[in-house]
Amino acid sequence: ISSPRLLEIFGFKNPSTSHKDLLTCFHPVDKATRDAAIERSFIKGSLIYQARIIRHEDKMVCWIHVYGKIIYGENQKPLRMYGSVIDITRERTALEELKENESKFRLLSDSLSQQVWTTDDKGKFNYFNQAVYNFNGAGKDEKEKISWINTIHPDEKADNIKKWTSAIVNGQEFISEHRLRNVKGDYRWHISRAIPQYNELGVRQMWVGTSTDIQDQKNFSEELEKKVKDRTEKLFEKNTELKRSEERYYSMINEVQDYAIILLDKNGNIKHWNKGAEKIKGYSAEEIIGNNFKIFYTAEDLEIKLPDSLLEHAKEHGKSENQGWRVRKDGSRFWGNVVLTALHDDQRMVIGFSKVTRDLTDKKKAEENQLEYLKSIEQKNLELEHNNAELESFNYIASHDLQEPLRKIQAFSQLILEKEIGNLSLSGNDYFNRINDAASRMQNLIEALINYSQTNSSGVEMEETDLNVIISEVKHDLSNIIEEKKAVIESEELFKIVGNHVQLQQLFTNLISNAIKYCKPDKPPHLKITSKMMLGKLIDHTDIINEKKYLKISIEDNGIGFEQKYGTKIFELFQRLHSRTHYKGTGIGLAICKKIMRNHEGFIDAEGQPGIGSTFNLYFPANKSYQGGTISFK
Repeated sequence: ISSPRLLEIFGFKNPSTSHKDLLTCFHPVDKATRDAAIERSFIKGSLIYQARIIRHEDKMVCWIHVYGKIIYGENQKPLRMYGSVIDITRERTALEELKENESKFRLLSDSLSQQVWTTDDKGKFNYFNQAVYNFNGAGKDEKEKISWINTIHPDEKADNIKKWTSAIVNGQEFISEHRLRNVKGDYRWHISRAIPQYNELGVRQMWVGTSTDIQDQKNFSEELEKKVKDRTEKLFEKNTELKRSEERYYSMINEVQDYAIILLDKNGNIKHWNKGAEKIKGYSAEEIIGNNFKIFYTAEDLEIKLPDSLLEHAKEHGKSENQGWRVRKDGSRFWGNVVLTALHDDQRMVIGFSKVTRDLTDKKKAEENQLEYLKSIEQKNLELEHNNAELESFNYIASHDLQEPLRKIQAFSQLILEKEIGNLSLSGNDYFNRINDAASRMQNLIEALINYSQTNSSGVEMEETDLNVIISEVKHDLSNIIEEKKAVIESEELFKIVGNHVQLQQLFTNLISNAIKYCKPDKPPHLKITSKMMLGKLIDHTDIINEKKYLKISIEDNGIGFEQKYGTKIFELFQRLHSRTHYKGTGIGLAICKKIMRNHEGFIDAEGQPGIGSTFNLYFPANKSYQGGTISFK
């Protein structure tokens, strides 16, 4: 016995339709579900199940919800069953559509490279997308450990907590740049933003935030896990919950401003448009939704059908990526990085695409500027090669053409003095002696210039050199002046370094001979040569590298000294602090020392006090593998 509505649900019009006729309408797949429920009802005393039927008249597939109760007689013998049948096709169809939307949302969020998170209105974190877990390597039950507050670099933590607290109190947008620690323990720079969200009454409900990794693109995802209730009313509740989730998802997507996030249908027509897309491309959502994404491509790309190729590649391979010039609403161009990801339904059919675009115009311009800079460097290298060629020509002229006339002046002047001395007046004889002295000074100056120009690092062989041997060789070469001035040279045990033997010998020869030359008339020269290892951060010099170690060699004397204000000037070409009548020299020796130290990637400075003495300090960079007696300056 049934009501007319039962026959109407099953698609029958004949009132005499039998129970057997109704059973023929059950969907072949769900027939077993119905039979099993009947068997269980004899044990439980009640019947409940959901199944599909194929209506008799129009063959339409519908869903029904069946509930029944068994009435027992004596000895618990089943007598009859009564119950109800409800057509739930509309609710099930709505549920299936929501499941499809949920699948789209998950796939779309997986295409994002941003970290997305939410908090309650008080700032307590309650949601992180998958990109956050991937970045931190933590489990989903460790939310308190992975928020940016707990992974932020210690140097930025206090300031960022202050900003975050102020934003929560005042309800203002939060934005900050800071370093976050990833799963490997490395810190990476991120830009984090958070915007408060309000309900229709203006009450703040939550904060929606993003943390954008400057270097990587990560997927953005949102998980929607809900259980469908058995009863019809629970299905409607589920529908409401999913709609709310959809609104929250779009709310988060809309607030992402560093990326243009676009949802396309399977033909490339725009279905959704976030604020980042409006910021980058210039169109509002009302202006652009419904248009095809080809509108952003240049005429050149449209001619070669690039947009169609990208869609086909994404359909076939799941994703396509491209970089190139794109067109804004105002006609201007920007350099964009585009990632197209195909979206599929449960049957793996393509139902649309997510399109994520990043504006890389500044990066493109930087690369072009760098290319221009490299071209300018190449041009300067060519100019430098030309200057070096001219310098070699100067060396040749100075070595041959300039010295040849000087030698003749000296030779003929000496012949006149030797053969015509009796015919010369006293003043004439004095004039010729002055000519010889001037010619000698000119020759010494030319030779010093040649030595300076030839002291360079190119083509110089570097080898392990014992500085103790260098000092011994210098003492031997200067033995005459050492003996003449009764000089005393104390030198402690020095290191071996990797350098050029000839240039190092010239370096110490110049410094030691200078220390002896500029001695006090009434006091024999006394030199002390010491060495020690130092950290760069302990050295006060503009060329220092704080993290490096340096070998410091000091040459201290008790000579006439100098005022400290001349500590830099003395290393310049032709700079003299004393007249030639008191101390001979060309004014080039210390400039050569400075150049030799530069060739060895080191530097030199000097300290002096008038009447007390001076100290010249040499700094050679030491490598990190220094183990004792040998260091390398590279």
